[in-house]
Amino acid sequence: MKTLFYLIFAIIINGCTKNENEPEIIGKWKQIEIYGSDGGASPTWHPVSNGYYLEFLKNGNFTSTKFSECNSGTFNYLNTNEVNMTYNCSNFSNNYIEIIESNTHTILILKPSYMECDEGCSVKFEKING
Repeated sequence: MKTLFYLIFAIIINGCTKNENEPEIIGKWKQIEIYGSDGGASPTWHPVSNGYYLEFLKNGNFTSTKFSECNSGTFNYLNTNEVNMTYNCSNFSNNYIEIIESNTHTILILKPSYMECDEGCSVKFEKING
């Protein structure tokens, strides 16, 4: 009986702990800047006035206002610096892998792995909830 108790306790503890190899992106984020160039040699961060929103939920779902054709799907981590976002709408190119360039408690920077970006194309988000 004691062994069964310890086994159940270990399963509960392991199920509640975060995988240390996974970045913490859970929460709601608003796009605030984009990194790029207008054709010059020096890309920089540019403010975005009407940025889109991303919300990553603990259950592996996400919502987004990036595309008008589709605004929800599922996500999973491919490794410590990539997130695979799969939109769940039919007739929509639905699988996007984003490289996590930076991640703090308040700022998230994503770079699309599906685009060639000679002059930069990263997107900076600010967390809008805890």
